[in-house]
Amino acid sequence: MRAVDESRIPAGQKARQAFIEAVENWDETAVDLAVSGLARDVGRLMAPEDLLVHEGPLENSGALEWYAGRRPVIVDGRRSVLGFGAERPEARDVFWSGDRLREAWTSGRRVWVVSVRSPARSLVADLPGARLLAVAGGRALWVNELR
Repeated sequence: MRAVDESRIPAGQKARQAFIEAVENWDETAVDLAVSGLARDVGRLMAPEDLLVHEGPLENSGALEWYAGRRPVIVDGRRSVLGFGAERPEARDVFWSGDRLREAWTSGRRVWVVSVRSPARSLVADLPGARLLAVAGGRALWVNELR
């Protein structure tokens, strides 16, 4: 993947349409730009003690860690190209189940979730106090607590 031209990254509210147009036109560079805007917004909003979670296969948001500046925990990402590593003992703190997400969500720590699922199909939709902040670039952004 080539470096992203910073001046071409769409604002969060325009990222969804930019992503749709990029996919329809098979424009790989434009797809990268659309996803990076949401990831940067997450990185700016997070406090140092907050937790970043990705719901679904991480390869669908490979640049999340880079642009958010945080390594996400992966929830329900075992059916992916990274799934083979999820079975290793040292991966238990990286690949989480829905139950482990629920524990973190209700722990008092602020949790941000970037999901590749539609809001209606997301595990997060059923968590207490779930707030859907944005849907952009084929991703949904959720948080358990606003500050």
